[in-house]
Amino acid sequence: MRRRTSAPALLLVACLPIAAGACSDREAAAVDAHAVDTAWADAAWADSAWVDTTAADAIPTDADAAAPASAGLLPPSWLQSCAADPPDAVVLPLRWNRFYAGETPARVSRGLLWVLHWLGATLPAGCEAEVVRWTDERTLILDTRTAGLPPRARCVMQHLGEALLGSEEAAVRGAVDVGRFVALLIGEPAHYYAAVGMPTTFAAFRALHPALGERFAVLSASLVSLGPRRLETSAATPVDGPAWLAAGVHDPPWHAGAEAEWEAFDTLPNGALRYGIYGPDGGLAAMADPDESTAGKPSRCLWCHEGLVTPLILPNPPFALAGAMDAAAVQARVDLDNAWLRGLWHSDPRAIHPEVRDEHSQGELLYAGFLEPSVTRLVSEWGITRQEVQARLQGLPTHHEDVFHVDDEPVYDRRDVDPRAPFGVVPAPVSIHFAFEAEAASRW
Repeated sequence: MRRRTSAPALLLVACLPIAAGACSDREAAAVDAHAVDTAWADAAWADSAWVDTTAADAIPTDADAAAPASAGLLPPSWLQSCAADPPDAVVLPLRWNRFYAGETPARVSRGLLWVLHWLGATLPAGCEAEVVRWTDERTLILDTRTAGLPPRARCVMQHLGEALLGSEEAAVRGAVDVGRFVALLIGEPAHYYAAVGMPTTFAAFRALHPALGERFAVLSASLVSLGPRRLETSAATPVDGPAWLAAGVHDPPWHAGAEAEWEAFDTLPNGALRYGIYGPDGGLAAMADPDESTAGKPSRCLWCHEGLVTPLILPNPPFALAGAMDAAAVQARVDLDNAWLRGLWHSDPRAIHPEVRDEHSQGELLYAGFLEPSVTRLVSEWGITRQEVQARLQGLPTHHEDVFHVDDEPVYDRRDVDPRAPFGVVPAPVSIHFAFEAEAASRW
């Protein structure tokens, strides 16, 4: 990658006062309990096995598509060193490039607060103007000093910010594209897992939640699993928040132990759900095996759940198995957990409202517009004329964004346009939902 040495600086703030409640004892205990063994990252760094497919938005079907968690852009050695001495805060210059006509600085600010919430930030009421400071109509400073962001997430943001600010894009444009930053922070499984401290083995996750399995159900069908789906949870909501397991099962009696992989979530101290996918070897995986599930990456879980435990959607009833929950019992457990989450969210004033789903979308739109850019966005992003952008994109396929439906202008795939940018860039994920071979092609 081409680099310049005149990139803007990432400010690592030490010994600064944090707002009350920003770093609670509970958060510190959670960080200590979720200390990450980086062996999985070392293995992935040495030999990433990614999905090979030609359709960026299609569900991968390759038999070897159960990709291990990639090491992302960050060498595996950084995590342990940073965890021992994390920055008190990270201050990062970001540049906004409009995705759709109705997108405003206020919505971008809201979206960034949501991204921090997903990573465990407490976001006490009144911190908004300090966490996201606009310096002009296109440039902002993301400052985590009063965000209540856990140390592990600060470590990931520090190193990711350094990588992005070392790029030619940042040197030329004066800041990091907010969409590229969010896509790499949330959409790169290794970065997300490290930021939220996801236990690196299935055994470690189960050890954190010994009550899992007290209640179970086997659904005859679901929107995620490609066959019967086993759910496990506890008899009541644990004191540290909801935790569930889900897995595809194939053969009667659909008993525990027959699962090829597990999809898991539990609760961060701020009430955000934390997602992980564990492969057949018991380690974290970059995405669910497409032969088992359409769950994709953990970032797809964020997009689908929207912060809550998802209720049963299909009318297919669970199998009537001895000791298993029926549909009413599953829904009652879901309702109980969601009531617990809402109670936590309302227990103290916050800068965001986690149960307002329209607000949740503001975080998603930050990466959506980046991964599927229009000519209008690229004019702002590249700093050249519309005619020059169109000339650079000549011959590339276009399509219409079909998730948020916020604009009618044709869009491109990020993996097609980045090679035609007028400056070097840090490679971004191909998709926020699924892992592809192209994502591992340009890793540092």
